[in-house]
Amino acid sequence: MLHPRRRAAAAAQGVKPYKTTFYRAERFVEKPHFDKALEYVNSGHYRWNAGMFIWGFVTVTEGLQKHQPELYEACQRWFKARTTRRSSPSAGERISRIKKSPSTTR
Repeated sequence: MLHPRRRAAAAAQGVKPYKTTFYRAERFVEKPHFDKALEYVNSGHYRWNAGMFIWGFVTVTEGLQKHQPELYEACQRWFKARTTRRSSPSAGERISRIKKSPSTTR
């Protein structure tokens, strides 16, 4: 939470302060039946993953290149393998070889 003076300064600059709370998922249910989905939503105890992304391909790949260069390089190899149609290790096999960063091991 921002200190009141900083919140006022942020508002004066046109920046909207926000607070985000993160939760670890206990489990994921893929495409529940309609009645079960209604039960989840109406209970107020579940969150919904709409599966929509708001980033363009270039934005994602540039972010990977800057912040996760090993993953970026792996993706580039997958793209190349896909366009050359040659046999190569699966994406899962390659992901398991990528060094985990502190942000992905929490």
